[in-house]
Amino acid sequence: MLPALESFVRDAIVTQRPVAASLFREKTVINYPNNALRELMMNDCMHRDYQSNMPIRLYQFDDHIEIMNAGGLYGEARPENFPLVNDYRNPIVAEAMKEMKYVNMFNQGVKRVQDMLRENGNKEAAFDVSKLTVFCVEVYSNEEGVSQDINDETTQKTTQSLSNVQVSILEYMQSHPNASRKEIATGIDGITEDGVKYHLQKLQNQGILKRIGPDKGGHWEIV
Repeated sequence: MLPALESFVRDAIVTQRPVAASLFREKTVINYPNNALRELMMNDCMHRDYQSNMPIRLYQFDDHIEIMNAGGLYGEARPENFPLVNDYRNPIVAEAMKEMKYVNMFNQGVKRVQDMLRENGNKEAAFDVSKLTVFCVEVYSNEEGVSQDINDETTQKTTQSLSNVQVSILEYMQSHPNASRKEIATGIDGITEDGVKYHLQKLQNQGILKRIGPDKGGHWEIV
């Protein structure tokens, strides 16, 4: 069951997609770190109450995942000391999963999960340990609030048709629309004023850039 569960988390839940970091650059956003969800699901298998008929439940919503497991905190583990203190309802299962490398260091799972979520840009998971018979955790997607103002497909095609120098020029113009060719050359390493003139003309010919107003007193506009 455990290999199938690993594959399910990796293939059915974790997604990644490019989003526009700026007008002409992209970054890859991963909704949930795979190893964090894997850790939570393996812990559910290790700690669940196998006398219960309730299955492990994983509900996926638009902006978060909710995991519910039969069996609350056990033994020395209590709401006031969680997650600093842990105990094992199923010590044989726990030892077997550790030997098979499905879990790592005992009593480090929650810390590892929170660290991986923070590194991926997610909020920390919320653990509900107040229930006696159910252990519940909510994990929030980091895609909530990602700006979609820039069309990803259009941005990708535009970026592929530009050189690195042209991308740098356009990014500079975003914050300096009134910059002269000399100011652009000064603000970007490795290009001369004549080089700026050449690339500005190419960008205008491609319909990506246009000049509004005269050479003196006008400004550049990214189409």
